[in-house]
Amino acid sequence: MSKAKVEELIQQINQIDNNIIEVKKPIMKEVNELEEQRHNLKEILDAEIVKMTKPKFKQKDYGCGTISIDTENFKIKTVIKKTVKWDEEKLKDVEKLIREGGQDPENFVKYKRSVLETSYKNFTDDIKMAFEPARSVEPSKPSISIERKEA
Repeated sequence: MSKAKVEELIQQINQIDNNIIEVKKPIMKEVNELEEQRHNLKEILDAEIVKMTKPKFKQKDYGCGTISIDTENFKIKTVIKKTVKWDEEKLKDVEKLIREGGQDPENFVKYKRSVLETSYKNFTDDIKMAFEPARSVEPSKPSISIERKEA
């Protein structure tokens, strides 16, 4: 294929791209307006779902978990994950206590001073109490999924 043929094909493709843009222009304003309306309605819907589920989440551990709501036509699932953070300075104090107790802190603490949540859950109560001041739990933003029920 010659360079001239390549040049011609590129120009043809560019012309088609320009035609596509011109065809889309009249509807893009409408599409953008509809997307904005959808976004606004979705925010209102999410806020209503959060209001409905908030009392149920208050009953859950750290206000986190999964709540499902069934309407006539939809199954709505709201998930709030927990984010656990550890205060590294306070963990240093705990590590010192563990060493003084004759144990290796690496059996409990993952370095970059953090504690695996699955490990924490399996600690004995006295060990949990030592770690508690270094631990904070924050719920995530709710994740909402809506599924249409089969008729």
